[in-house]
Amino acid sequence: MYEIIYLGMEFDFMTRREARESAVELIFEQDFKKDQNTEETIENAAEVREKKYSGFAKKLFCNAWEKRGEIDEMISKASEKWDIDRISKTALAVSRIATYEIMFEESIPSSVSINEALEILKHFGDFESVSFVNGLLGKIAENTEKNSSEE
Repeated sequence: MYEIIYLGMEFDFMTRREARESAVELIFEQDFKKDQNTEETIENAAEVREKKYSGFAKKLFCNAWEKRGEIDEMISKASEKWDIDRISKTALAVSRIATYEIMFEESIPSSVSINEALEILKHFGDFESVSFVNGLLGKIAENTEKNSSEE
């Protein structure tokens, strides 16, 4: 995390990757605390980790969680023979954030979302899921592009 000081005021700055990593952490945590709303999850995580979340991280997390029904349906379709419950919690959290970007963030190229997801998986140490998630997100990107070109 970078700290920028401007006119005597401190601002925290997160790179896009750090924001995505934070969104993954938040969605992972929210998956275990479904009775908690997203704002409570952000507040609790910020307090425990002594961390400020960027607007981009909050946006990714909140929007991906809100649209998780659609996102999980897309993940289930793309994973074919894999039940979503068999996907590791880390890989699922990463896939949800990347799938949100692929489906709903037109300004972010699918290839960027996929590459970032794979790097984040490695960052969290889930090396075994990298090729599975790569194939999964590739199918989701392909299906999303087909659907948008048909409209």
